[in-house]
This record gives sequence, C-alpha cells and structure tokens, in this order.
Amino acid sequence: PKATTPKATTPKATTPKATTPKAPTPKATTDRVFDTTGTALPTTVEPDNNEFGFKLPTCDCWTAECDFCTNMECSVYQDLSTSPTGITVTSKVGWRNINTIVLFDEDGNTLGDFWWSHKGIGLTGCIACQSPAVIRDIPGGSIVDWNLSLSGGVLKLSIGGDMVYKKKLVPECAELYGNAKRFSFYGMSCANSFLFAPAEMEAGAQIDETCAGACPAA
Repeated sequence: PKATTPKATTPKATTPKATTPKAPTPKATTDRVFDTTGTALPTTVEPDNNEFGFKLPTCDCWTAECDFCTNMECSVYQDLSTSPTGITVTSKVGWRNINTIVLFDEDGNTLGDFWWSHKGIGLTGCIACQSPAVIRDIPGGSIVDWNLSLSGGVLKLSIGGDMVYKKKLVPECAELYGNAKRFSFYGMSCANSFLFAPAEMEAGAQIDETCAGACPAA
C-alpha cells in the first residue's frame, strides 16, 4: 500500500526511572504453542527464562495509572533502530486478538503503533495491509511467539522463528521510526508476555511481574 507521511504526536511524558525487574521463578506450562504451520510445539516448556532474559507480562498502558500511554514509567527503554533482537512477545493470534505495541522516542513522544492480527498488519502512517496467508492460516486462538524488529529501517515480523513479513520503510518512515527508543503494550492482557532482555532494555517502575499490581502474581 501507498505509505503516507507520518506525523508524530507530542504528549506530555513523565520522566521514567530505570529499574531492573526481578526474574520470576521458571515454571512449566501446558499452554499449546504453535509454529507458523499450525503444528503444536511440545506442550511442556519452560518459557520464563533463557540466555537472553526472562518473561514479564505485557502491561497494558491504556490505564489511568499509565496516563493512557503517556507515562513512561509504563514503558520499556530499548533502541529499536539498532537492536539485534527486537521485541519478542508470546500472545494469542486471531481475527479479534490484535497485538499492539506503542512506540515512543527517547523523550516519550508517541511515534505511532505497530499492530498485527489474522486480519492485517499496520504501522501508523506507514503500513496498512492484509496479513499474509501464513498468518491467516494459524489456528485461531493459538498462542505464538512473535518478534518485531525495526533495525536498519526495515520492519520484520517473525512468528515461531520464521519471518512472515518484511517491509523496507520509505525514507520519511525510516527517519521517524528510527527514533524509536521506548515501547509499551496497548490492549493486551496479563496472560500475554514479552522477553525482557536486561542487556539492552530498561524497565519503567510500572513494569514488573505483576504490572505494579494490575496483574495477579505468578
């Protein structure tokens, strides 16, 4: 689709305090995790910790406590323009399960949203298209591991380790999202999680294993 010239908004951001959340105790789960072919992966896995970091819930920033996605205490600092790992999330996929990440610059100004579902893939002001068949064919309600990368001005979406969408951003979009230094999750539940990598991430004070009390303790 034809990309439109993006316009960054400038909400008032609060000054975040970098914290290092405590890694939760690893545990086994029986959630059914699928790869991009719809094949169920082993049903007993230990997803919480690995050599890169540990999993935390996808704290919803659209709350009064987070000033409706303008409080940077509810965000994670990460230089997405140079990150070799990007953002890795575990969540449900479906027509109504829309996975949304809000992207900010270093000062907390909103750049736009990245979102995807069975229906489509979008990046505010730059991308709006139908999801490829490999996404639409994943069984509805499946729990998948997916990754967003914006490194080098190229948006990549991978699911289960397989790249399912790749788009080189037009210059104005690459310039805008090249400033992405923070992210939050919008409209996502406590049942979802993301990989917190201490080597390249700093968490706001509201980002911990209970989302500052908004989610039940594991």
